[in-house]
Amino acid sequence: MHHRSDPNARRKFESDASLVLVGIRGCGKRSMGFVAAAALKRRFITEDHFFKETTGITRHEYLQKFGTQEFQRRDIEILKAMLDNHRTRCVIEIGLGSLTRPVQEHLRIYCLTNPVVYLARDMDRIQRLLGLEDQAVRLLREGDLLHRSCSNFEFYNVEDRSSLAALHSDEGTPDRRSADYSFKLKDAKEDFTRFVQLVTGVEKDHSSYDSPFALLETPPELRSYTHAIFVRSSDIAECSVDLAELGSGGDAIELCIDRWGPGMATTISKQVALLRRHARTPIILSVDTTSSGIGTPVPHTPEPRSPVARSPTMTTTTTTTTTTATTTPSSSPPPPLLQDRNVYAEIMEHGLRLAVEYLAVDLGQDQSLLKRIIHSRGNTKIIGQYVFEPSTRVSWEDEGCVSLYLEAETLGCQLIRILRVATEREDNNAVLKFTNRIRALRGSGHPPLIAYNVGPLGRTSQVFNNVLTSVTHPAIRSRQPHARDPLITAQDAVQALFQSYVLDPLRFYIVGGSVAYSLSPAMHNAAFRHCGMNHLYSIPESTSLAALDRLGRDPQFGGASIVQPFRVQAFPKLASKSRHAEAIGAINTIMPLRARADGTLFPLQEQASRRNQSGRVLAWYGENTDWVGIMTCITRNLSPRNAISPLKSTGLVIGAGGMARAAIYAMLRLGCRQIFIHNRTVSRAEAVARHFNSWASSQVGAPEVVRVLRSAADDWPADANPPCLIASCVPADPSGTEPPANFEMPTQWLGSLTGGVVLELAYKPLDTPLLVQMRRFRSETGRPWVLVDGLENVTEQGIAQFELMTGRKAPRRLMTREVLRNYRGEDGRFDERDIQARLDGL
Repeated sequence: MHHRSDPNARRKFESDASLVLVGIRGCGKRSMGFVAAAALKRRFITEDHFFKETTGITRHEYLQKFGTQEFQRRDIEILKAMLDNHRTRCVIEIGLGSLTRPVQEHLRIYCLTNPVVYLARDMDRIQRLLGLEDQAVRLLREGDLLHRSCSNFEFYNVEDRSSLAALHSDEGTPDRRSADYSFKLKDAKEDFTRFVQLVTGVEKDHSSYDSPFALLETPPELRSYTHAIFVRSSDIAECSVDLAELGSGGDAIELCIDRWGPGMATTISKQVALLRRHARTPIILSVDTTSSGIGTPVPHTPEPRSPVARSPTMTTTTTTTTTTATTTPSSSPPPPLLQDRNVYAEIMEHGLRLAVEYLAVDLGQDQSLLKRIIHSRGNTKIIGQYVFEPSTRVSWEDEGCVSLYLEAETLGCQLIRILRVATEREDNNAVLKFTNRIRALRGSGHPPLIAYNVGPLGRTSQVFNNVLTSVTHPAIRSRQPHARDPLITAQDAVQALFQSYVLDPLRFYIVGGSVAYSLSPAMHNAAFRHCGMNHLYSIPESTSLAALDRLGRDPQFGGASIVQPFRVQAFPKLASKSRHAEAIGAINTIMPLRARADGTLFPLQEQASRRNQSGRVLAWYGENTDWVGIMTCITRNLSPRNAISPLKSTGLVIGAGGMARAAIYAMLRLGCRQIFIHNRTVSRAEAVARHFNSWASSQVGAPEVVRVLRSAADDWPADANPPCLIASCVPADPSGTEPPANFEMPTQWLGSLTGGVVLELAYKPLDTPLLVQMRRFRSETGRPWVLVDGLENVTEQGIAQFELMTGRKAPRRLMTREVLRNYRGEDGRFDERDIQARLDGL
């Protein structure tokens, strides 16, 4: 039973419950607090500020005036009041007070109603940052671990791609094209934003994409033929995994804990943080309970449940296979986990603290333990898992398999994984029949089933399993391969689906003016090959809308990229479109809508599940990924100081075409409510402003969100803050009858003292007049403007487009590399050093 103040009793709270950050000095609470407040759109409260607001003097002044004992008493009193008076819609940073026993006890009770996040960090880096002696570090380390007892979540603040100096000083060049460029907090900002969104549930309640075709809209268990890269914690600890390459080849990563001992909790926290940073996919955490890893749990007598569960010869294992990369604090590997179910529970609890997206629990464990885990899961999804060993003599036809599924559903598992060690090839047909039986039984309201055979003889069933099949990856170089680790990669599985005619080779195109130098064919075809897909992306002989009409009715048509001048012109040809495309009034992606045998269209959700399959095309679906690319570029490069606020942030868009519309929409989606547009032809700018003001009046409750700047000679409007978001959406090269832009920013519009982001969408040439000007302006003023050239947006919108058209996770690094390798600019091609520098910034 849990004590009423147990911080782990529950992890699901009201959506507006304040988020509390605890941790020792130097762990990054202040920086992460700003990030969290911006991501959640909440007020940020620090202990120092609240103390001064309450007493009228600083903590240091109070200490000098009243002495240590009185200061400590008053500090604890004020800290408790800060927590109690700000229980909703805040992010709260707690300083050294979290090391005192009264505050820790208060936090344990606070955990019952609010998320309290313990921020951990590499102690050696903290020591160097703060210049501490070894004795002080030992005391800090001991005190820091107490934060686990008064928190219900944990985040490891890792900085593996930027030096400590770059993250915590003003060193380093601000030039994004320089190999020495380092944007402070860039990686940590993205990591922690995703973390707090998952912890608070904001991610699922306020999705940015909601489209049936968008991967971020549909979790892996609801998509077709998804894969989880299986990685062992021991392989990460032994540096047997190239983490940077794990970002492709899977829809999730399963981290299998196969060793446990003192200090392993922090090691696993760091491993999860590294996997999240490099792969940017959901994390599944599981435990290997085989004799080669953690050891079988202590035998217990379960309640009579089913013929399967009562089998006296059954053993339980946690399957998945693959390795991982991470570093352990000691040179020798930690000892195997003791055969103790309390230790198993400890690992499960730690997984929930890390807010992993999925936690695989062993259904053979005691039911009281399973219920406790499920009760405290928060927003983590539970995968109930059972592995049948050959010694059990249980087959897929046994009623016990169905009973096991139903029991796991009753327990409250969100997914159910049933695996069996294959002893003959016929087992693959048997598991297919079992899957069909459950599918007929469960309908739409029951947990998704993961069911296949493990071992060499089970590979066929692994290919045809529809949900989160465990796969290996070329980046994993396990020094001690395990007999049950996956033998196939995601590429192997997808290739097999094409070879068995489950999936079909399709044709994709790019249509528009000036597409001869497009980087899209190289980018998409490389991604197709990498993912094992037999598709082809090409530039058609004729790039007119008439040609699109013909190509787009081909049964092998997979989709098309639409560029100028057709982003708006193709709009009326669509039978259906996303709400984003509707709001923008322009598209850049067309996808086929296929028909049933009776000539009627499949519903959109089913259309999404039938991607990569040919068939009669009756109509088109329109989408826009330009705004996704622009939004990604802005959020990645906007500093916490310029966090978007509806009342303070101002955007500026140059141009009035389809890309300008996408830029305005991206800024609106990010929360900016004051956007200016400037275009050489004022009437076109006015038309765009009218479009978005009409949309905004009904969608965001703001009557005027876009205003027109009529002349570059005008002063910046006195009633608006200078812009910190700038997007140039005019071509820098001649296109048709339009002259090149040659646009430079009026300096009277560059009044932001905190700089901001300048996004240049043109990339022919890469060094546009605007970027040359802004680089000079930044050097002269010292204002921290971050400059993003057009290639970054080309890649980001292409990645989003690939995922829309194929339903597969895009190989981000590969697609970026192909864009850079195939780009030929005014200075020729990128050399490998420049390419690597950009890849390191991903």
